Amino acid sequence: AETPPGNKGAIGFYFHSPEITPTTGERFGIFRFDENDKEASSFPGPMEVRAVVESKFMAMRGFAQGIGMGQAKRIVATGGASSNRSILQVLADVFGVPVFTLEQSDSASLGAALRAAHAHRCAEGRFVSFAEVVAGKIDYQLAAKPTTGAEAVYTAALP
Repeated sequence: AETPPGNKGAIGFYFHSPEITPTTGERFGIFRFDENDKEASSFPGPMEVRAVVESKFMAMRGFAQGIGMGQAKRIVATGGASSNRSILQVLADVFGVPVFTLEQSDSASLGAALRAAHAHRCAEGRFVSFAEVVAGKIDYQLAAKPTTGAEAVYTAALP
């Protein structure tokens, strides 16, 4: 990465429409602040990219803490962005836990196929637990480990 965890103190809030969690009322837009907490109209390219990714993951962490979710032990990332190692590294750093991915990034189709297999097995006349159907079918791979000291940077930035 071209910028360190915490983005040298630069932070952005990217609301393309009003948010309900946390509520922004009718306010939306892009709000950037430099390392001195002064409003900034833009950031250099790599800093802007990190600010976008960090802001989304910090919001997720803040929401999780707000509803009383304890410290996660791991995160399983799926979908298109799960193939981007830089994004996964920021995710690991913000939450301070390892991030795993599946061999197949398209988890929706995998989940649908496994649910169909579950229904088929149950329709054969005997209930089978979903856990039994998926046992040994999903292979998780370590994709990112938290950078030493990074979680503390994000913890300090959260309320």
